[in-house]
Amino acid sequence: MRSFRRSQGPDPVSPSLETMMALVCVVFVLLLFFIVRLNFTKQAGIDLVGPAPGPGENRLDPLVIRVSSAGTVHWRGARIDLSSLRHAIEDARFISPRAPLVVMVETGARASLVVRVVDQLKLTGATDIRLTMTMEESSEAS
Repeated sequence: MRSFRRSQGPDPVSPSLETMMALVCVVFVLLLFFIVRLNFTKQAGIDLVGPAPGPGENRLDPLVIRVSSAGTVHWRGARIDLSSLRHAIEDARFISPRAPLVVMVETGARASLVVRVVDQLKLTGATDIRLTMTMEESSEAS
């Protein structure tokens, strides 16, 4: 009878090559993980870039409302109550309805006050409201 011996086959892979193959597999798995994560991650933020006026388009002077770090609202250089702001903006928009509204917010101003100012501006029917930040503190906010 014939005896069947188990053949050894080709030489076993060297231990250093096994370690290298495991390292390459780990690198590929990490690479795939970062590629998948990069494609599905959304950047949170707000784009505050307004459209540039086209050629021949008249530039209107913006209606500027300032929110100071002291918690006051200023319209045309004078302090104004939040309850009066809506009517003042409606009057100004009656004269120049296409003028953009700009809210200049000083550093350190309360976000809740800025939101209430923007809400008052939206109640006037304004759609073009721009926010800007100023680094200097106002001298009128005393």
